Amino acid sequence: MVKKRQKTGTPFKIKLCGITKRIIDKYRREVAGTNLVLPVPDIAYCNRILKRIAVEVGIDKAVTYHLRHHTFATTNALMQGIRIEVVSRMLGHTNIKTTQIYAKVTDDMLAKGFDEMADIYSAKYSLA
Repeated sequence: MVKKRQKTGTPFKIKLCGITKRIIDKYRREVAGTNLVLPVPDIAYCNRILKRIAVEVGIDKAVTYHLRHHTFATTNALMQGIRIEVVSRMLGHTNIKTTQIYAKVTDDMLAKGFDEMADIYSAKYSLA
């Protein structure tokens, strides 16, 4: 099934993995007047809860619902080797420059990139 993103109108498909399907099946309920499978709290509520969690775990930084884009893009996607073009589509961006704002290259990612490049070249070329 193809849906359209609310903000941009961009069509999208979501492939659900096993654990996601099990969570949806376990908690599925129709949310009155919507096509939602699970209830979705508003952003203000999410930000209040995130602030309380941050205080509890000792995070001394403004943690917001919007910050999830940065975390997902950097930690959950790019550091795992997902190409930025794919991450951009996952986030629903219509322009890759928007994704580049969220996607911070870490030292570990840079080192991994150099290692991968070295492996590619060492397999192709050798000193005679």
